[in-house]
Amino acid sequence: MPYLAVTCDAEGKELTKTFEVEVAVGVDEHSAQEYRRLKRLVITGYQFAEEDIPYYSPDYLKQYGYWANNPSLMYRDYGPKIFLEIGEGDKVTVPTARNTPLAGYSNEWNFIGMDYDNRKITAVAFPVTVSDDRNTLTIKEYDASTNMSFGVYRPAVMVKQTQIWNVAVTDIVMTRK
Repeated sequence: MPYLAVTCDAEGKELTKTFEVEVAVGVDEHSAQEYRRLKRLVITGYQFAEEDIPYYSPDYLKQYGYWANNPSLMYRDYGPKIFLEIGEGDKVTVPTARNTPLAGYSNEWNFIGMDYDNRKITAVAFPVTVSDDRNTLTIKEYDASTNMSFGVYRPAVMVKQTQIWNVAVTDIVMTRK
């Protein structure tokens, strides 16, 4: 599905990209079973930088000693990937966690919530709206002002949780091709 993202890098330079992502039950049989258990779908192909970031599947990573000897890390580090989590009442969110990288095969890129104005990062579950025809998914901001005394958290990509790679300045909209 094509995806238009408007983000800004650490210097505030606006980036606009259109690229294709895939929403799937998993990337192989093992991940499909695990994601089904967690009530998740995986989105692969998320491009978050000016230059394209290569996608490496678990199958590709297992060719190398580090991942061949540690299969669980192969599933942690493949990507780039983000998840859609289906909750009660079919509520859809994009969960983030500091220990679940967007991709970890080179740098450790984390998809995380960032209150850019206050320079705060935290794990949040971004709300997702699904259109009635199920052809459009929109990842929204997370408003933390009522329960965390901060402002609005936007989807952000950090390198090793210390360097801002980019921060979404709009909703992330994915439309089925």
